[in-house]
Amino acid sequence: MNDAAKTIMFFVQPGNVSREVLLAIKRGFEELGHRCLTVELAQIWKAMEDNPQQTARVLTMAADQIARLFQQHRVELSVGMWSNAVQSLAHGSRDGKMVSCFELMKPRCPHVMYWLDAPHWSNSGAIRGITPTGIFSCPALLSFVNNEGIAEEMRRVLGFRHACALDYGVDVKQLAGDGRAEAMEKREFDLVFALGPGDPHPTAAVIEELSRDEPDVMRVRTEQAGLVRGEVLGVAERLNGAVRDAARALLDRLLISQVIDRATPMLRRMEGIVLEAPELRTAAEALVHEPWAWVDAGALIRQTERMERAMTVAYFARRFKTLVYGTNDLDAWRTGATRVEYAPEQGVQIRRGRVGLSVMRWQDDVGVHIKPLEIAAAGSVALVARRVGIERLLEDGSECVVFDSLAGGARVLRGLLDEPGRLAAMAAAGRARVEREHTWKHRAAAMLAEVSRDQRGC
Repeated sequence: MNDAAKTIMFFVQPGNVSREVLLAIKRGFEELGHRCLTVELAQIWKAMEDNPQQTARVLTMAADQIARLFQQHRVELSVGMWSNAVQSLAHGSRDGKMVSCFELMKPRCPHVMYWLDAPHWSNSGAIRGITPTGIFSCPALLSFVNNEGIAEEMRRVLGFRHACALDYGVDVKQLAGDGRAEAMEKREFDLVFALGPGDPHPTAAVIEELSRDEPDVMRVRTEQAGLVRGEVLGVAERLNGAVRDAARALLDRLLISQVIDRATPMLRRMEGIVLEAPELRTAAEALVHEPWAWVDAGALIRQTERMERAMTVAYFARRFKTLVYGTNDLDAWRTGATRVEYAPEQGVQIRRGRVGLSVMRWQDDVGVHIKPLEIAAAGSVALVARRVGIERLLEDGSECVVFDSLAGGARVLRGLLDEPGRLAAMAAAGRARVEREHTWKHRAAAMLAEVSRDQRGC
């Protein structure tokens, strides 16, 4: 693909947050000067829902209509969230292998799958039933996900031909509004946090640790690992009998590694285990070659971290004046935070606080979610639970603040709140960094460059 203006088709899904992200990506391509068209996937989905017995016919008709649209408008690239577009259109075959309809376009049209969640977790792990078809290995399909750890799993385990790590971007104009914000000392809340789904109720151990100024987070994580151990080992029981014993030993060691070395991607941890215990290599190969086993075991092992997000929010909310917004609730955690259930203007909610809290849920080992960039773009300071990758996005101490422990984060936050001038300077620096390097326009340019390199090699 050359650098000239292109016609790009976006397959837009219904919804709120994910839809807005995809439309923001579309605006990034438009800012680069490309012509962007949209297909609403809701129409295809409704047709299948209304006529489930005619699903195959609906998929075929949709694929035919899309092919005509691509030819009519001379579409050179298409983009969709997750594998929505691939699964909403009929597939074909070439040389006896299943391929997506994008592979059969004349000329072939590359399709970008942008993964807001890792394939393992999106649609409740439905990817396990799709990967054996081999469809994700066809040359027309490219995937972008926010960290190399998951990208490597996509390539080596899930059968994706092309999966590339790409940091998130943001739409600064949308988040910053008119650019005016109250002075730091006049803002209503010390801290703001965006709620998300998936947080469990606290255990007795968690409640006990939350009462301490310096909670023993390792105790909580060790407890969670113990709670899932039986299910983790149960994955081995579903593998071929010849590798079950070794698989149990391997999965047990992977679970232990999660507790002591969670910041190293799981595939690399497994490689390290095999180097120490070569007799487990066959079991490791079995896991890599059975996507369902890897997805199931990985999801269970990573549940070691499932208390982290809610525990972090609860710890800070009990000590600082906190606003939380979103559709989930943390009532069982007794945070005492003020809650806004629905927040259509996210930037407005972020700016109600001096600082925005960023702490990820448990699904990924490395990589940074979109929140630090959203907080910075909106005009507040991001207080970030340390993640491998944050150093690429914002500089600790001048553009954001990174903490390693709950007590340490509280100490840093108290110090910041006593210095509104420093907070204001940090917020301005963070927003400037995002505008320079982390908009969807920057990410769109990176996607196009990667697509161009990839397609030249096909």
